[in-house]
Amino acid sequence: MPSPWATTYLTIYWWIALEIHRLQIKTTITEEQDKSRTYGFALNHGKDSSSYHADTVDFFGLVILPLHTIYIAPQASVDDRMKVYVYPENPGSAGLLERYRQNWGLL
Repeated sequence: MPSPWATTYLTIYWWIALEIHRLQIKTTITEEQDKSRTYGFALNHGKDSSSYHADTVDFFGLVILPLHTIYIAPQASVDDRMKVYVYPENPGSAGLLERYRQNWGLL
């Protein structure tokens, strides 16, 4: 049985005006342990758990499944971080990625 705080991922490619864009989807279903109303996403991949770089992904789609909430963040906004946190149940949050909540305009 999978861990209740496990994340899943999916990579999507799409074309706009002959340009390929790469969207890495990360999902979660639970809050961070000991951090109420905080959701975390591991931004690493591969056997060596390396971080994503601009040459491998353009955007992250960070999805909190139970809340039906997505953060669409440019890769540059996470700048080699191994983990990021979002606060969807705190409307006044000044978190790093809050401006990307439900930001479909980036796509």
